[in-house]
Amino acid sequence: MPEEPLSPLILAARWASNDLYGEQMPALAADLLEAGFDSPSLRRLAGEMHITRSADLELLVSATFRELGIHYPLSDKEGRLIASRQIAREVIHGRRNPWAAATHLEIRVWSWHCGIPEILRIFDLNDQPKWDSPFRPPVSKLEQEMYDAFARLAIINPNDLV
Repeated sequence: MPEEPLSPLILAARWASNDLYGEQMPALAADLLEAGFDSPSLRRLAGEMHITRSADLELLVSATFRELGIHYPLSDKEGRLIASRQIAREVIHGRRNPWAAATHLEIRVWSWHCGIPEILRIFDLNDQPKWDSPFRPPVSKLEQEMYDAFARLAIINPNDLV
């Protein structure tokens, strides 16, 4: 089952993997406050008004995640793996389109650089619909293989790969 979208761990992973922008953080902080989370840094983050770069918020965001009980900072790879696993679980539970999710993983989360077999398989499958028709597998076969690859990704323990 996917974590809740406002899970501090998922948000920390998305932030660490550059899947969130600085200008998104005040609204997310306000949503966290509304959901019952609270900390001094979270309140301050919710009130930020003039964000021009994500880097300007790094110290405040780091403090916020630590105050919310997250061992932060996450390593780059750990953040990407946790975010990827969440996306996979959302695909498996019908909350995301697998093809859009694969593209998001490839471009946004991993920036085309990944050495994890399960994720590389998703990237490969996402490319195959673009192949010339004599070499392209049937879409139904590709879809099943894509769901299978996301299912394998959904159960990865990021600690085993970091």
